[in-house]
Amino acid sequence: STLEGDGIGVVEVTGTIASADEIVKTISKFSADKSVKAMLIRINSPGGSVSASQEIVEAIRTIKKPVVISMGDMAASGGYYVACAGPEIYANPGTLTGSIGVIAGQSVDLSQFMEKHGVRVNTFTAGRNKDMLGISTPVSLEHREIMQSLADECYYQFVEIVAESRGLTMEETLELADGRIYTAWQALDRGLIDVVGRFDDALYYLREKLDDFSLEPIHYYPEEDYAFMDYVFKNMQALASR
Repeated sequence: STLEGDGIGVVEVTGTIASADEIVKTISKFSADKSVKAMLIRINSPGGSVSASQEIVEAIRTIKKPVVISMGDMAASGGYYVACAGPEIYANPGTLTGSIGVIAGQSVDLSQFMEKHGVRVNTFTAGRNKDMLGISTPVSLEHREIMQSLADECYYQFVEIVAESRGLTMEETLELADGRIYTAWQALDRGLIDVVGRFDDALYYLREKLDDFSLEPIHYYPEEDYAFMDYVFKNMQALASR
């Protein structure tokens, strides 16, 4: 879509974070556009993929323009991970955030149930741990150690970025990082955010920083998305006119 006039680019991080592609593309678009004077990263997400969250963090850290993070209803787990990329974090009064922790995987072991009912699953693999966490595979000590090592490594990466971005020691961060959710006021008290304020407050912060109160938010929608919505809108008009 075409951007008209100077403004503040709004980058939406919404829903489960499964891919970083569109968000990174939006950041690149706003970074290259001279009419975009600053960026507001709006997060409303319960979390998601570790690698996708990391990609978004790296993209935000490349931004050369003023940046602020604004949390919506929820910015938890991977959503809070992304928030840590910004120098200033605003959270709505009703925001739920935190959940600093990692789920590496989950196992449902139906092997005893299947044996009892005469159900046999044959899985052909190469590598003795290839079928671990399968529904017909009992979890062994080795499986637990493998999965725990994955969880621990991702967890300490998470803790490190929180400590670094929020100016906390590792000890202080580990105390906070037990997976629990915090309200905005609890997060403020613990140094996990900077301001309890709404979207408009975060916009005001950027306008004040740039000393330009005429700047309006700009939303970027990829052409194909716009074309699809335009197609739907026109079809709805056609149906309504019948």
